[in-house]
Amino acid sequence: MKQPVKRARFQVPIHDVTVLVIVTDDIPAAYKREFNYDIGNTQMACLGYDKRKFALFFEPAAKARQEVVVHELFHLTHRILEKCCMNFDEGHHEMGAYTMEYLTKRVFGILKKMRTTCE
Repeated sequence: MKQPVKRARFQVPIHDVTVLVIVTDDIPAAYKREFNYDIGNTQMACLGYDKRKFALFFEPAAKARQEVVVHELFHLTHRILEKCCMNFDEGHHEMGAYTMEYLTKRVFGILKKMRTTCE
């Protein structure tokens, strides 16, 4: 049986971007709804972004796998820094580490809440 789409949104204040966390059985359809762009089949998760909006997409089984979530958080951190004209070069490691720390806390908190309130 198909599960309903679960979603949450938060802001990353210092970078002035919005991040969506979307858990769905159909990542390509959810991606199309958010970004009006067709993607092929994905693995268990993917990242989408457009200007100042970023979205993490997870299949229901993937959201419980820390290694999958952290993999996508790494991509998200890199893309946010890139959009803000920063890189993972020597001069921006600390900014990247703080950004990833913030994103990790927020996203894992959201996924935990989704598990306890929606399942």
